[in-house]
Amino acid sequence: ATVGATETLAYLPQCDLGVVLVDAGSTLTQEDLSTLQSLYEAAIPALVLLGKADLLSIEDRDRSIRYIAAPISSQLGLQLTVHPVSIKGEYTRLLDEWFEHEIQPLCERHQELAQQSVRRKTGALREAIEAALKVRTELAEKGSNKEKKHLRGAETQLRKATGNFEEVST
Repeated sequence: ATVGATETLAYLPQCDLGVVLVDAGSTLTQEDLSTLQSLYEAAIPALVLLGKADLLSIEDRDRSIRYIAAPISSQLGLQLTVHPVSIKGEYTRLLDEWFEHEIQPLCERHQELAQQSVRRKTGALREAIEAALKVRTELAEKGSNKEKKHLRGAETQLRKATGNFEEVST
């Protein structure tokens, strides 16, 4: 939901898997693309669902899937499969198949995936911290001796944090 996009993004640090639901009566929105981009940048795997697939003929469903996948590929550079789902009548098999083929295997591999998730998140955090500190280092090198001393202290803390990240990653 567009209204909840900000709230959704607030949960990214706790997220292990993102699922973006696109209504069959609608189109992929810029907020959907932004959410997928945020998930990708946070190193969180994402799945895309085409909801209310029962409202579409097989041809229209296939066309919608391609239509949704195209901007994900062209604008974000991501190759994500769009899965049609429904909770109506005979079409519930679509949801059952998606759950059986995509979600059930993830549940069975939960422990392994949780460890991978922690490694991805700590790696992304490490890269963000390193980038921020490099910028601060470049700025501080142009500054006073007091700033340079403060910088050396920050560098020491960074090295300790890097050691901690390495311990968590192994």
